[in-house]
This record gives sequence, C-alpha cells and structure tokens, in this order.
Amino acid sequence: MGEYVRLIRFLLIPALVSLWGCGGNDENQNDYQSTADQSTASELVASEELILDLTPRLKGFKENLFTEDCLFAGVDPDPVKKREYPGLGVTESHWNGKKDINQTEVIKPTIARMTGPAGQFEPGDISFSLVSGKFSDPDKNIFTTSVSFSGSNENSSISSVNEVIWKKFGSSWKINSWKVQKLTAQRSKGQFFKEVLDEALPDKESLSRARTSMHWRILNDNYFGGKKPTNIPRYTDTRFYPDSINTHPSVSVVDIDGDSFDDIYVCVRWGKNLLLRNKGDGTFEECSARYGLDISGRNTVALFADFDNDGDPDLFLGRSLEKSLYLVNEKGTFRPHNGPVSNGKLPWLVTSASASDYNNDGLLDIYICTYSPLDLNTRLQDKGNAPKWARQFLSPKQAQEVVKRKAIDHTYLNQIGPPNLLLVNRGGHFEISPQSVNVAGYYNSFQASWADYDNDGDQDLYVANDYAPDQLFRNDSGSFLDVTSGSGINTLGFAMGASWGDYDGDGDQDLYVSNMYSKAGRRITEQIPSLDDRMSAVAYGNFLYRNDGDGGMKRMSGADGKSIPVHLAGWSWGGMFTDFDNDGFLDLYVSSGYYTPPPGQDNGVDL
Repeated sequence: MGEYVRLIRFLLIPALVSLWGCGGNDENQNDYQSTADQSTASELVASEELILDLTPRLKGFKENLFTEDCLFAGVDPDPVKKREYPGLGVTESHWNGKKDINQTEVIKPTIARMTGPAGQFEPGDISFSLVSGKFSDPDKNIFTTSVSFSGSNENSSISSVNEVIWKKFGSSWKINSWKVQKLTAQRSKGQFFKEVLDEALPDKESLSRARTSMHWRILNDNYFGGKKPTNIPRYTDTRFYPDSINTHPSVSVVDIDGDSFDDIYVCVRWGKNLLLRNKGDGTFEECSARYGLDISGRNTVALFADFDNDGDPDLFLGRSLEKSLYLVNEKGTFRPHNGPVSNGKLPWLVTSASASDYNNDGLLDIYICTYSPLDLNTRLQDKGNAPKWARQFLSPKQAQEVVKRKAIDHTYLNQIGPPNLLLVNRGGHFEISPQSVNVAGYYNSFQASWADYDNDGDQDLYVANDYAPDQLFRNDSGSFLDVTSGSGINTLGFAMGASWGDYDGDGDQDLYVSNMYSKAGRRITEQIPSLDDRMSAVAYGNFLYRNDGDGGMKRMSGADGKSIPVHLAGWSWGGMFTDFDNDGFLDLYVSSGYYTPPPGQDNGVDL
C-alpha cells in the first residue's frame, strides 16, 4: 500500500499545487477553495485505495467475486463492423453491448459469456484492468467502474470494455452488475514473428550474455525482498541507480563487415557490449573483441554511420556516467579518435544520438540528447544538488547555466537538465556547432529525430523531452529557430521518443511522439477542476501530429477525444513508423513498459 500511495502522491500533489495556485486573494474564497481541495483529495485517495484493493481480485475472476443476484449483459450477436487486413492475414470484428435493459439477466459473468459472439476462444493469457472508478452514493457503498479485459493466444486476441458496479457488504466488496459495452476480436492466419535467439546464437556463453541483464541481477540479488540496498562486492562502481531511468541500453543494426548481412550491436549497462555478426546462414557469432568493440558498460547509444566518407561505418558511442567515444573504422578495426571535438569534449550523460547533414555540406553531423544523472525520486522531490552534478559532468559555463535555470524551473512541467549538443562534421573531426546553443534545451531529453518537415531542402529537428515541453527547431539554411508553439505543438506529454513519417500520403512529414498513458493519471486529472491544461495532458498518451503543409502541426490523437486512436500504448518508448504489410501505408510499432519485477515482487499496481 505504501508504494501505491507514493505513486498517487506523485500524480496528485502537483495537480493540487496547480489547483491551489489559481485562487484569488479573497479570504472566504480561499477558505472555500481549501475545503474543496481537501474534499477532492480525500475522494481521490479513497477511490484510488479501493482500486488498489479491487484490481488483484479481478485477476482471479472467481465465482465468489459476484453477488448471487449479479446482473449480466453481453453484446449483440451480430458484429457492427468487420474488417479484413489481407497483407497481415488478420480479420477484426467489433460488437456493441446490448442496449435493451430487458436483455440483462441474473447470471454470473464468465469469460465464455463475455466473449460468446466471437466464437470459440481459449485465451492463453488474460488480464483485467480497472480503468476508472467513482463512488455512486454519498455513503460510499456503491462503486461504479470501467474495466477493460484482454486475452490472447497464438493466433487470436480479444478485448472488451465493461461497466462493472461493485457493492459493499460489511467490509468486503462484490460485483453486483457486469455489462459488456464493447467487444473486439482479432484472428490471424499465423504468427508474424517467432522468437529464435536460442537457434540464432548456438554458442552457449554468447547466448547467456545476450539473455542476461546484469542490472536486473544486481537488483534481484541486492535490492528486492526486503534486503538493504547494497552493491555486489565484485562491482566496484558505486554509481548504481535502481531505476536507471537515464542509462537505458540500446540495440543497433549495422553491416559491420560489408557482406550485405545485417549485424547487431548490443549496448549494456554492466559488463561489455556485444557484437553479433550475421554469418548469413541464420546464425550469429559474438565477436566484439575482434573489431575493438568490446567496450565496458554505461553505454546508452551506438550510432553507426560513415562519418568520414570513406565507405565504411564509424561509431559514435554515447555513454551516461562515462565520457562518450568516437571510434573510427580503420580497415575493420574500430579505434578511438584522439581528438574527436576540436573546440570541446564529447559529453557525458547521453541518452541518444541522431545523425543528419543539417548544413548540406555532404558530411553527417550529430545531435546528442542528454539527461540528468539524478534518480527520479531525487529530481521530483527536488533534493538533488544541481551545482554538484553539473560541475561533475559539465563545463563550468554549462554548470553555471544549469544552476541559473534551476532557480526558476518547475519540477513537473519544466524540469531542468543538462544541455544537448550539436556537433558539426569537419571531415576528420567534429566541432561544437555555433548553432548548438540554440538547440541545447537544458531539459532531460530522451530522443531527437530529424526530418525536412517544411519541405525547404534542409533537415529540421524535433526533441522529445521528459518532464518538460518538447521542442521543434526549424532549420533555416543551417540556423535553428524554435517554432514549437507557433506550429501548434503545445501539449506536454513526458515524451520518450519521436518518429517522422508521411502517414496520410500527402507529401508532408507527420510526427508520432511516444508519451505516457496512465489510467491512474487520467482518473486523477479528470477529477480536479480548473487544473492546469499542461498537467491534464501528461497522461493523454501518445500524440500523432498531422503536418498541414504550411508549417502547422495538428494533434490527431490523445485521450482527450482526438479522432485517431493511437494513444493507448501504455508507457511508450520510441514508437516508430514502418509499413508492416507492404500496402504502401505507414503503420506504427510502439514498445511499451516500465519494470519487470523479479518473481514474487510484483506489487500489483496497475498505472
């Protein structure tokens, strides 16, 4: 319960701070406002604590969960919509819930009754999620909720939205009514992908390294299960952060040896990076040492590109708690460049990097995103020492700027971080671009993405920021101008990725931004009147922007009722456009998630 209350405070406290800040100076008005705020907070905490209690009970879906007179209503027998996706071999059907109150019957719900019209369905993996809930009577004995259900097996998936009413009997709650409102079923002719790592990596030691997260092992052995957090003795580096939100590892694809087969380079937090060379027969071999790429951890991004225009890939290796590296490919061996930046140094605290020829001189330049080294709780509670970390990892001038900005930042809506860096390629080395100061941001950035969104012949830049507004920089012949608000991008979303693509086929680059969709966040923000619009938007989910061709970007997705439903992807990371079914239209693949706890350590909280 304590962990959940902390999570609720994370969402609730900044919201109420925003609410309290909008009152006037009238004493009576302030008293009334304070009472209303306390009532709102009390109601929110009570409902969230009840949701915490009810959610694990839904997982069992046992008969004793329901009252003897429980009412049930399924969906109409005929689907309201059916669609075929030939390129994917998928059939999708939709049903609506029964509208006639007389079709409700006294019978306990079962999976079979809920999914009946979809035909025989044996889900191998099912889950229930309590999306929202509200007390329906003054005594708080009736709780009306929206519950989502999903199930999947090898070739099918099914989902439904349900209105579920709970009643309190003494100290326990039971379901008194279950009405299926919508049902969707998808069936495919076969799996799109098959997991084959065991066959692809026949060497047992390499396979073990590829499947083992040393970070997870340290957490499991030293942090979970009521143990006092300590470092494993053989790990002398004490800079271990359990959430490691700023040190995510990454995977890159590159043809390392020019044999026309894609190879895989894996960055790790702990240990050494792996290079899996494609042997052309469906198998890989780990050979990082052979190429000089067996580099120890704290690596967050490997950006392979031909930076010196000699026909083979070089490597910018972004690192978090170590200084980044630039390695030149010298006839198949990667060697660190002795002076990669002539007028400065490569940065620490790197989260990602992207390459583009922003000044159209024929050489690839690099934009580098950075993120504060402080853990999440320290930043949110404002306990971090900005001068200390800034002076440790940044130049004196940059550190001074961080301290200056920190004095006026907003912990949740405008959180200050280290500066991003733009490197201009000068042939055999890089320079810090004169334009770097214009695109530095001083936020905590996860990803930046290049595209010529205004079709003027040069590459523009979108930066996805966490706990701060995103930024769109228009490239005007090599100079950058922040046009974020003027373009219509004005909604905060805790961004964790950005991808450009022409989804509507009109010749303009559109934009998909990976954010956070939180059921708990939506429940809380929807119930607070006069809440700052920026705070309301943080749990809207992912944003799809349509380029209007005239410099404007119109948001087409989000939990606030936008027309294209591509926002419900959980806590998203780096969603990407791609054409999966080769029909000429861009699809979206969105990775999602946060932590996978060790067995027995799942706290059951569903954000």
